[in-house]
Amino acid sequence: MIAFIIFFLLSYCFSIYLMRKMKKQAKEFIMFSVLAWLGFVLWIFIFLDRPVSPNQWITWVIDTVKGH
Repeated sequence: MIAFIIFFLLSYCFSIYLMRKMKKQAKEFIMFSVLAWLGFVLWIFIFLDRPVSPNQWITWVIDTVKGH
């Protein structure tokens, strides 16, 4: 699990770096960050063998970001 966490953090930092270099809008940063961290939490739940419903989380995030 430590390898997964390190890989995720490195990938996330590299993606943010590329997005800043490409001068993306703040809304795109927020959407990417929220979905990436929700995916991270989902995988942690899977590794810990806990039941979770990611569809409700992702739907709520997309609706919240689109509404603003």
